[in-house]
This record gives sequence, structure tokens and C-alpha cells, in this order.
Amino acid sequence: MFYISRRPFVIPSGGGSAVTLDQASTEQGTSTSPLVNNNHTVAGGLTNPALLLVIVNAGATSMTSVTAVWDFGGAPQSMTLLKDQNAGSGRQVMIFGLRNPASGNKQLRVDYSGASNAVFCAAMSFSHVNPASDAAAFPNATGASTGATPISITITTGANNYGVAGYSSQTNFSSVSDNQLFLDNTGSVWAAAANYAASSGASVTLTGSPGNVNSTTAGICVAHD
Repeated sequence: MFYISRRPFVIPSGGGSAVTLDQASTEQGTSTSPLVNNNHTVAGGLTNPALLLVIVNAGATSMTSVTAVWDFGGAPQSMTLLKDQNAGSGRQVMIFGLRNPASGNKQLRVDYSGASNAVFCAAMSFSHVNPASDAAAFPNATGASTGATPISITITTGANNYGVAGYSSQTNFSSVSDNQLFLDNTGSVWAAAANYAASSGASVTLTGSPGNVNSTTAGICVAHD
């Protein structure tokens, strides 16, 4: 079962351990559904692990009926849709999450409907993530569509957490701020990018720099245990 979460706006509380980034995988793209990514490994023995998936649609039309599964073909674990920022005409960023993913190099599979012909994704795994619920592990999803460049997104995080964002734009990206998860200018209509940063304060602001207008972004916090 997949759903778009509608959770209260919160600043994650102090205490516990800092979120630790275990791995950020290389990007995978496709021109047809499904999108299969074999590039990610969740290490064994992690304390309160979680998996985050950033999907950027850089095609001509919106994706619908999107599902994401970790360990497809093994012991499948369905990921939860946390944010879908969709400005139409292919400007779309989706974020999925999963608490307690199975460890190992597993297949990550994304199925979708719609005629989008340029979809990109990359995964990140973390430890010391709040295990209580999806709302506690992945709070404060946010998004925006704008004609400004560069395009920035501020994510309420609190200290010891991470902010992660994805971007879809009408023109190529020259760069992203902080830590690049991926940057791909080969979309048929749009370009795709994603980045992340550890937070030491109340929020993080992440930025992508496309060359022109008509951009969409979505971001989320990964909160500590």
C-alpha cells in the first residue's frame, strides 16, 4: 500500500544519535517502466537503518501509479511514498522511504504508468534513524515549483539530521550545492539532479542551478533516533 503522507510540521527533537549516511548509490535511468537499480547495498549490522529513494521525472509527461520495491525478486519490501511534487508536463520529483530495509545488495525496482520517457533515481541508506514510524523517520516533506534560477529549498531538520532534495528543470543543471547525489542532463525534455547535506541547526537550504526557468523541487528530512 502506497500513500502520500500528510503529517504535521515538526522540528525533530534533540537527544539520541546523529543520523549517519551509510551509502549514496550511483544514479540509474530508464526510458521505459520499470526502472531497475542494482547499484545499492545496505550494510549489515546497522542500528535503526533506513532507505531513501529520490526519483526525478525528466520526461515529457507525469508518472502515475508509481510503486517502489526494495529486494524485488527476493523478499520484497514496499517503500512508502513520502512526497510527490508534480508541476505537470514532466516536472516531477518523488521521494520514497523505507525503515529497516533488508541488508545486502538488493534490486530496487520502480514501476510506473504514463508516457514519461526519462526517469532517474538514486538511493541512500542511513543508520540511527528514528524507528518509531515513517512520520518520525522522514518528517517535514516539502516542495515547490518556480521560475527562479537557481532553485532553492529549505528543509526543517533540526540538528544531527539530514536534508535531501531532488530537482527537475526545463534546462540543464550546471551544479548543485553541498553534496551531489546525481546530476543528469540527458533527459528528453528536462534535466534531473539531487543533493543532500547533514544539518547542524534548525534547517538546511539546498540549491540546484539550472540554466533557465520552469523547475520543480522536493525535499525531506531524515531524522535521528
